[in-house]
Amino acid sequence: MFVGSVAAGIPLVVSSAAHSLAHSATGQPHIHRGVGATDTVFEHATRQLAALVNKVRRSGVAPEDVRLAAAHFGTLAVYGQGAGIDTQTSRAVRDLIRSKGRDAVLDLDVDHARVVAELKPFGVDIDRRWLTPHVVDRGIRARALDDLSRNGVTGMFARAVSAFEHIAAELDRRGGRLTGVRLVQVDDSWKAEFCGRLWLDVSVQAAHAAMLCAAMLYMPGMEAECAFAQMAVMFFLAIYYSVCF
Repeated sequence: MFVGSVAAGIPLVVSSAAHSLAHSATGQPHIHRGVGATDTVFEHATRQLAALVNKVRRSGVAPEDVRLAAAHFGTLAVYGQGAGIDTQTSRAVRDLIRSKGRDAVLDLDVDHARVVAELKPFGVDIDRRWLTPHVVDRGIRARALDDLSRNGVTGMFARAVSAFEHIAAELDRRGGRLTGVRLVQVDDSWKAEFCGRLWLDVSVQAAHAAMLCAAMLYMPGMEAECAFAQMAVMFFLAIYYSVCF
């Protein structure tokens, strides 16, 4: 089911990329953007993810919601590899480390005021509970930083796809759409195992988003990637508060 969903999204990548990509003298694709330009592929995916956040908040989470999110992430991974975004991202993150120092970068958190301001145009309905500070283990932060500085963003997308596959499978096993209150109250294994792993996913995505958005200073015109990373945090939180709180 997931493979078909990703395949269905690939035409979007192909048609949009035709307008977004240029080729260097070496023949490798990369993104050219003028001042004030943005990435329409990432913008489209962010709007689609915003709609899923709103749906989950309103009606609870269903396996098909999570699989659709996985398809968006998988499509962006294909697009990002073709567009050379990983190379640009990893370079920008290394510039951020050189400028601020590794310890300072590891201390970065998601800027919630910035999240609200930047995601508002996408129509997302953010639960104020999602904006409470998240304590992210320093080891998680270090691994996220190393991943971004070495591999760019597609590793983050691949990890999210894996997390979504696990979430969807668990929802299938539990009978589809859930609000979570009953399971959290009566099923200790659900709370300890599923919800514990889901909170880890929230933490990893929050660490990636904080560092990626800080690196935008060195990636002019790439703000859409930051917005998508922030929206991904909101989607993970929407699932968490739907089934674990």
